[in-house]
Amino acid sequence: MTGRSRSADLRYAAAVTTIVLAWGPSLASAAADGLRNPLARPPRIQLEIEYPPHQSVVNGSACGVFVAGRALLVSGETPRLDVVLVLDTSLSTAETSGVDINGNGRIGTPQLGFIGPKPDESGSDSGDSILAAEVAAARLLLRGLDPKRSRLAVLAFPGNPGAGDEIVVEPLTSDHGRVDRALRLVLGRTPSGATPMALGLEQAVRELTAAPEAPDYEKVVVFFTDGQPTLPFGPASARETVLAVIEASERAARESIRIHSFAIGPEALEGPVAVVEMAQRTGGVFTPVPRPGDLVELMSDVRFTGLSDVRLVNVSTDRRAEPFRMAADGSWIGFLEVAPGVNWITVEARASLSGHASRGIVVEWDPDLPPSATPPEYVVQRNELLEICLDRERRRREELEGEHIQHVRKELRREIERARAKARQRAAEQRKQLNLSLEPEGGP
Repeated sequence: MTGRSRSADLRYAAAVTTIVLAWGPSLASAAADGLRNPLARPPRIQLEIEYPPHQSVVNGSACGVFVAGRALLVSGETPRLDVVLVLDTSLSTAETSGVDINGNGRIGTPQLGFIGPKPDESGSDSGDSILAAEVAAARLLLRGLDPKRSRLAVLAFPGNPGAGDEIVVEPLTSDHGRVDRALRLVLGRTPSGATPMALGLEQAVRELTAAPEAPDYEKVVVFFTDGQPTLPFGPASARETVLAVIEASERAARESIRIHSFAIGPEALEGPVAVVEMAQRTGGVFTPVPRPGDLVELMSDVRFTGLSDVRLVNVSTDRRAEPFRMAADGSWIGFLEVAPGVNWITVEARASLSGHASRGIVVEWDPDLPPSATPPEYVVQRNELLEICLDRERRRREELEGEHIQHVRKELRREIERARAKARQRAAEQRKQLNLSLEPEGGP
């Protein structure tokens, strides 16, 4: 930087930083995005970069500068969330998910004999069950929600009150620590019983409609199941049993409750009408999970925001954030590669019908500064993302080292072949000089 001071550069950059907001051509898209009362006020994209501050001077980690913010499609004030997590604990959820959910280095073997890998000498591992996958997915969702803007409840069906296994494990609370403890309690249950989907869904609706200040919150149900509804009317009355789920879904729709449903494994996908209908009738999203072990990975795509795409870019380097993570409630974090001096950072978001918004800040990177202190509310998320980044870098280095080794070996082989050819040529010349015969001498 020459001719201007650091502060002048930042002021100049700030003067030309722009905010652009645009809306889709139809307000009908708001209903599709699950917004309550979509005609009350035109929907808009609310976009914020909450950290680092605009015009700040920063230093970053090996992964770059940490950036955090929020992106939402709103029709009024910033929405708050009431989320009910409904987990299936029926007998079939004891089956293995097929992956190492608990990270102990081995995969549980089939318990019921109809899905999962072939049994091996490792024995069963309940920490890798379908129920364990449900709990792990719920925990991933929980970590991405802001306690200041969200309340959660945990329900588990079928429930066995006689054994102390109530359907409502934790009522709606903004204490996410209580929610995490409730999920641990669910994980500790022994799967049993049939699949009374209507019962679980009806209780979820009651929790959301009876909650204090419920009208001020967006209301969402996240519903996991690995089967088909078998109660209250039993397998012999499949139509009536499915209709009970649909009726509960209609009640949810009348209360502006959206249901995001997950059908986990082959049995659930063999007869998915109930889980498809509960999402379709309430404006939610149905997600099929053919391989139960993929559930946790698929949860990272859950969004309550109504946005189709969010991206974080350093315009100065023309590089996108890597890694970048967006949570269900619209909060996002990422690491951006930066260059010395002023960097122009923008976040862009799109809604379903071409609505677009962008917000920008400028920061100056000074590598001689001590590492910037991360605000306490972002420390855990930043550290998790930093681990992902460093792990990717390690694997990338290993790949590059492997490629380098292969290249060195290839060059060594070429060098050896050249040396071999040269030696053979020199040997031929020496034979002539020494008058050595190439034919073997005759015998005695």
